[in-house]
Amino acid sequence: VKKIITEAVEKYLKKVNRGAQFVIILEIKSGSANLQEVFKKDIPVANDTSFGVSHYPYSKLESLVLGLGKHINSDAFIQEHPAVGRDIKVMGLRIGKKIRLTVAIAFLDKYIRNMQKYVEVKKKVLADIKKKVKFLGGKVEVFLNTLDDPSQGSEASVYLTVTGMSAEMGDDGQVGRGNRYNELITPNRTMSLEAVAGKNINHPGKIYQVMAFLIAKEIVKKTKAKEVEVKLLTQIGAPLDQPEIADVRVLGSDKGVKEVVERNFKNLKKTQRKLVME
Repeated sequence: VKKIITEAVEKYLKKVNRGAQFVIILEIKSGSANLQEVFKKDIPVANDTSFGVSHYPYSKLESLVLGLGKHINSDAFIQEHPAVGRDIKVMGLRIGKKIRLTVAIAFLDKYIRNMQKYVEVKKKVLADIKKKVKFLGGKVEVFLNTLDDPSQGSEASVYLTVTGMSAEMGDDGQVGRGNRYNELITPNRTMSLEAVAGKNINHPGKIYQVMAFLIAKEIVKKTKAKEVEVKLLTQIGAPLDQPEIADVRVLGSDKGVKEVVERNFKNLKKTQRKLVME
């Protein structure tokens, strides 16, 4: 287990870290005895009382935020703007037809020799981002690193890092704040309270969130439903393929919905295996 974890961490750091050395310390311990019993059963059993929620399709704003985030984190963008770190955040706000995007990017200090250079790099990156969002139509405002104050003249007054990650300053947040399985945090939607990272495949906060997204997406793709919201809930110790409730809300026809839900729960073990392989 320690070997697998170490290799996974090294692989991830190789992708996101571009300027520092890390010491990996493993703190792996056994879980509680009663929760270990969950994995000895013949059928997948919930190891917590929890729920999973998701929706499909994405709204225009959601698609824009997700697409922009992937664009900034792409190899092509990094190659074009080498001072851009992998730690980014994109927040979107729509008021009527107006859209405001607030972007945070951790810049790498080894590519920026002084404040003038920082301002130049930031200006080019912002121009590239604006070009990317222009296709959406309507009025789109973009803000980048709004805490910056170059007039102060010190590196502490701008978003400058060694690694390209805010974690070097201890500002790493907690996994509960992380993106949901659909890769977004959507406070104006009904959504799961938990992130999928850091949980095993028998945790409803993970597997039910994944299944809710897959079910919602399949319903939209294979039926005449236009928009779908799925909520799944269970109790600790209950078989995962028999949720206490599977609530599906559909905009449009609900014909074929039940079949999609039942098929996904029938394939629950297959979904768990795919998650492990990811």
